[in-house]
Amino acid sequence: MEVQVQVVEMTKPEVIATGVSFEAFLEHYAALHCEWIAGEVHKMPGIELKHLWLSAYLRRLFDVYFALNPIAHLLYDPFIMRLPGLARGRAPDLMIVMKDGQSVLHHNFLEGPADIAIEIVSPSTMSIDHGEKFEEYDRGGVQEYWILDFIHEEA
Repeated sequence: MEVQVQVVEMTKPEVIATGVSFEAFLEHYAALHCEWIAGEVHKMPGIELKHLWLSAYLRRLFDVYFALNPIAHLLYDPFIMRLPGLARGRAPDLMIVMKDGQSVLHHNFLEGPADIAIEIVSPSTMSIDHGEKFEEYDRGGVQEYWILDFIHEEA
């Protein structure tokens, strides 16, 4: 089955609430495919079929690897990563958190950087994944940031 990709660049995610604390965000919005940016709740766009397939493939691959080598936790969207020193609660497509790392895994979010954050680029989030998130993850201490871009067929 051939899947057509239409590249439509989104300039900004939809802001659905403002003046929201991180705690209120976790309680009311985190499971809704949203991210928290300095008190604003940003509704992230839906994903495309290729994005879904790639994410599912990587989840199965890492699940098997970590079942055989239990050295890390695999987390995925909509699980939130709160980076130190930044008023951000992001939900990377996939996160790998080493069990002996410094970040604290809570029941509904990761406090601190993932060891590896993986974003699968969608047409509507291209500039965010390559720009904002790249800079934030670097400043927040993410050791590795993988950008998987099926539109440009590069990683």
